Amino acid sequence: MKIYSENKQIIHFFAKALLMYLAWFVAYDLYLRENGLADSWLTNTVTDHSISILRLLGFDATHTYGFNTHHQVSIENIKMLGISNACNGQVLYPLFAGFVIATPGFWKNKLVMVLIGIVSIYIVNILRIVFLIIIRYYKPEYLAFNHKYTFVILVYSFIFFLWIFWVNKFSRLKFD
Repeated sequence: MKIYSENKQIIHFFAKALLMYLAWFVAYDLYLRENGLADSWLTNTVTDHSISILRLLGFDATHTYGFNTHHQVSIENIKMLGISNACNGQVLYPLFAGFVIATPGFWKNKLVMVLIGIVSIYIVNILRIVFLIIIRYYKPEYLAFNHKYTFVILVYSFIFFLWIFWVNKFSRLKFD
């Protein structure tokens, strides 16, 4: 019991985070994924915002729409990248929210941090997609590596540092 009493906060954090993740997983598997509307809407929105940024950067980018399939991004009518539901970032939002909610703190602060975090993660995911498209346009041989490793590390590191910011600035969790 000494181990439990010394690490009570951390054990409670991981137990809460695990329960919330399981609840999200079950809700997603039983309803959201089956229904497909949330994924389709988010994939479409992420693709449209990525296209907008590419156009701001001077690329002649277009979007071929799909439902529960890849949304195709083209530049100068050349297919660059397919954006699937797995790329829309939906799995990242509950991950971050679960970490914040599982950490001791005031609910008002948690709500604000979750909203700021989700918006920030959404923006980072759009930038990830834009950079992958630009990599594909200029150096297609680097696309697979950057997609599989570089941007996965960057996005998850960003989420981790957002959570660390929350813990250090607003949480009541103390690491002794």
